[in-house]
Amino acid sequence: MSDVTGLRITSNNAGPLAGNTPPTKVLPATSLRHVREDITNAYAHFFSFAAQHELGRSNVLSVEYSGSRGQSLYSISPLNIQGSGAFYLGDSNPNARLNRQYSNINTRGNEGYSRYNALIVALDGNNFRHTGMQFTAHYTFAKANDNLSSTFSEGAFNNNLDSLIL
Repeated sequence: MSDVTGLRITSNNAGPLAGNTPPTKVLPATSLRHVREDITNAYAHFFSFAAQHELGRSNVLSVEYSGSRGQSLYSISPLNIQGSGAFYLGDSNPNARLNRQYSNINTRGNEGYSRYNALIVALDGNNFRHTGMQFTAHYTFAKANDNLSSTFSEGAFNNNLDSLIL
């Protein structure tokens, strides 16, 4: 197997029969995109539950749970990353790829997921103790997790989100 960094082309109509006299150009390394054959449609479920209770006169306490779950979200997995040739093939170049003809080989699949859970507590009051005063207090405690924060996986190695929102 020879080391091929690019395919030489010529502008001469005789092509390879013209010999080495005409100038040749090296094509740049190309990236490939592959869509897995078993890819399915991404989907999400949204759900919530709420309860309200009247506390005294004109004061309402409400508690709500809200969540979502994304499944089979679209992802891009890099297959021909730099250094893979050195790791798998023992290449002396530490940046060598498995297939030197291409820069990136990316596969579109369904490895993404997302989760969101929230607890919302609210207290609303009208005409508090017959003074005409109104008040509203709301608090949300939420957590969002995913393993793919964007559709195109710009940060392939650091694309995880695990955040706490208060």
